[in-house]
Amino acid sequence: MFYWATIYLLRVLFPLFTRFKVKGQERIPRQGSFLLVSNHISHFDPPVFSAACPRAIDWAGSEILFRSAIARFYFARSNVIKVRQYEADAGALRESIRRVRKGRCVGLFPEGGIRCGEKSVLGSRVHLYEGASIIAMMSGSPILPCLVMGSDRLYNPRSLLRRPSIWVRFGNPIPVQGEGKEERERLKQEMIRSIRELAEEWKHEEHPAPEDWPQTPQQRNPKIPPVRRVAVDQI
Repeated sequence: MFYWATIYLLRVLFPLFTRFKVKGQERIPRQGSFLLVSNHISHFDPPVFSAACPRAIDWAGSEILFRSAIARFYFARSNVIKVRQYEADAGALRESIRRVRKGRCVGLFPEGGIRCGEKSVLGSRVHLYEGASIIAMMSGSPILPCLVMGSDRLYNPRSLLRRPSIWVRFGNPIPVQGEGKEERERLKQEMIRSIRELAEEWKHEEHPAPEDWPQTPQQRNPKIPPVRRVAVDQI
């Protein structure tokens, strides 16, 4: 109830306050489990994808989301998988595998946190954690590569006065074809290749301006203080 109430509200608000552009929904499996993986450019990415996807998504989220009683109540009832911060979380990994084996969709950001520039999946110094590959191999579920652009503009509330563009693109599912270390590496490279292809399609079709490319929260809104980089999605 909490999840879908939030999603229906977001599906009203996003088109009102942004130019919400979604492409590739026909590639989303309508039945069965899958893993949604994407680049990660802002804290707004999970609600953006949840509003764009016709399937419910069980997001993997940092334990910091559960600090207050109200937040724990809400996120627990929105099917968020709690992930311990600063360390690999075997419990969250097992829970993710359990859910996809039950036919659900689990959402992950394999970069391990918000990234832009050269250290992102779109840059030359990309590093992806193996959680998505492991979950896919253990469950036999396909990986759905996705792209989000423009959600980082929401860090500056004044941008809503101009209805900024937010783009979401869904790629073709990547099936599991083997096992072991070689298959984990293949899946990782396929995720990188697919997300980059979606970015190239977006670039050629939308002709983005420089400000449309991902920026840090501090670049978008100087009032946001710098924070120590942590990996909050390491499963």
